[in-house]
Amino acid sequence: MESLRLNVEVCAKHDPKSLYKKVHADKITNMTGISAPCEEPEHASLIIETDKLGLQQCVDEVIKFLLKQNLISTMS
Repeated sequence: MESLRLNVEVCAKHDPKSLYKKVHADKITNMTGISAPCEEPEHASLIIETDKLGLQQCVDEVIKFLLKQNLISTMS
């Protein structure tokens, strides 16, 4: 299982449906990561910390993982 570690503030900035604003206005309840727990998998084979890495670094981590798992191969 793979997991993305997301920063709530960053998610709120990039929220096209304004769900975070609705949570803070009490229009939505049980929002994961705010009023409902967000549990990471216990044994994740890959965790991408999107709040600490840039986009290219995240992509590189995914590609390294896929190569290591032999799910993709390098082009020769």
